Amino acid sequence: MEFSNSAQRLKKLRIQLNMKQQDFQDDDMTSSYYSMLENNKRNLGFDTASKILVKFKKKAGQLGIDLDIDANYLMMTPIEEARNYCLGNLEEQINKEKSIELIDITRRYELEEVEAEIYKTLADTNYNNRDYHNAFLNYSVSVDLFKNSTNINYISYLYNRLGMCKFSMLEYSDSAMYFNRALYYSRIYDDKVTTNHSTYNIAKCYKKLKRYDEAIPYIDAFISECNQSERADDYIYAQSLKANCLDEMGNIDDAILIYNELLLKIPEITAHSKAYVYNNLGSLYLKKDEHIESLNYFNKSQRIRSKVDKINLSHTLIDKSEVYIKQKLYDEAIMLINLGIDMANIYNDNEYLLRAYYLLVNIYTLNEDFGNVEENYNNIISILKDKKDNNSLLKIYMNLMEFNFERNNYNKAYEYLKLSQNI
Repeated sequence: MEFSNSAQRLKKLRIQLNMKQQDFQDDDMTSSYYSMLENNKRNLGFDTASKILVKFKKKAGQLGIDLDIDANYLMMTPIEEARNYCLGNLEEQINKEKSIELIDITRRYELEEVEAEIYKTLADTNYNNRDYHNAFLNYSVSVDLFKNSTNINYISYLYNRLGMCKFSMLEYSDSAMYFNRALYYSRIYDDKVTTNHSTYNIAKCYKKLKRYDEAIPYIDAFISECNQSERADDYIYAQSLKANCLDEMGNIDDAILIYNELLLKIPEITAHSKAYVYNNLGSLYLKKDEHIESLNYFNKSQRIRSKVDKINLSHTLIDKSEVYIKQKLYDEAIMLINLGIDMANIYNDNEYLLRAYYLLVNIYTLNEDFGNVEENYNNIISILKDKKDNNSLLKIYMNLMEFNFERNNYNKAYEYLKLSQNI
């Protein structure tokens, strides 16, 4: 697509409205002067553009045309028109074909900052569609372009999003690095929203990395800035994260106390948050071997999530299966896990897919169902390959090598040995 200068734009509009150059002649302008404007031999000033616009609109009105333009439009340079076109076509969602067209325009007209916004919008679209790999690539391009521009408003936001992509791909060490960058830039640029988000996200990463002592100060920092009445859900999730850390540190009763206080003290708790709290209480009572109480809370969570939070229903189903595993009710556990796998596949939830397949491996190993053991190991391998988790892949290959060696399947054992050596 090509964009016009003011001279070309005047001529195009005049022809579209079936006007002659003489139609613009008056006490302030001769037809020859107007001709020089159309031939780009004179610069178009604002006052002159405004007078010409009056005549364009008068003629358009006679023809029944609504001419929705202003004097600035008539004076616009090709670069300005290209910029307006690109920004005007940026919506919350953008497809790849449209982004290619817009990026080509920005590169021809050297609109680096606009190109950065296009990549940001494309990355947001990828992220919302759970395409975290391409979202990460596009956010990376966007942040590099914005760094070279005068617009620093998005830098901390983009680093936080890069961290969210890595977190969603289960790459927690990389994720923590990007969240720390987001926190650093958010403080430099006084971006309080991203400061808040990245603080919480760092805590989530450290929890995943089992660095619980480091996670808790970030959680407390987030909670101190979180208005309990205005941001009830945020407050609940932060307190829940703290409870999870305390649980992992062996302080189960302290964690249960936090959840019970949340249910008692926050009357405006949403259904989504209540289901989350119930699910976590179910897991805590399971650790205390209080199976009836555990099932009670899992069932409460499942009832809510079946109605209003299906994206997280797989979590409750898979977590609940562990109650039956502890009671050696393996058929019931397998049924719940497979239901959870179906839901996790719908929402591309790799974390819980891995959790489910590992649980199935353990069940089938106990039952000496070795065909299903290997099948579920292969499901795990498929996910680990996608997220390029070579450390975990190596452990799986070594497990499968040992598994087959013990059963005298030497050829298969050798295959897994070679795969582990490749890593």
